[in-house]
Amino acid sequence: MSSVVKIFFVLILVSISNIVFPQSTTWQRIFGGPRDDFATTAFQTIDGNYLMVGEKAVIDINTGFYISQTYLVKFSVYGNIIWQKYYGDSVIFNYPTSAIEMSSGNILITFVSSNNNDGNILKFNADGNLIWEKTFSNGITGFFNLSLVDNGKTILINGDYFTGSTFYRT
Repeated sequence: MSSVVKIFFVLILVSISNIVFPQSTTWQRIFGGPRDDFATTAFQTIDGNYLMVGEKAVIDINTGFYISQTYLVKFSVYGNIIWQKYYGDSVIFNYPTSAIEMSSGNILITFVSSNNNDGNILKFNADGNLIWEKTFSNGITGFFNLSLVDNGKTILINGDYFTGSTFYRT
């Protein structure tokens, strides 16, 4: 099933570009591995290439079971991998929920982790190197969507908030 999901996301990307710019399929490619890997989001980057952010299954060193890491792959318009990066370790699962590219070329990713019930944000540079990770707690139980507004000067983050016995979704 994971191969079908991976093919599906690449074909959607190609299909969307065919709607906007009618053309024949130039290439098809599967990114990820043999397990249940999947894409959360994919978009064209400022430099004209593409970035796909998703979840990759890796083996937990303590249990031998598969857990998820955040997977980033940047590829050219021809489907050639420029770079691919993984975020996480083989003990704590995490999976991305949203990603955007800033005007600087830096990438922001929200993710959910088994390590905490907080809002988590990663910032990568245009080469996929981690710049920082921020965790927001005090009742925040997860970030799920990122948006840039005010000409990219302001970042809106939607998520969940829990206080006492009341649960809020923004």
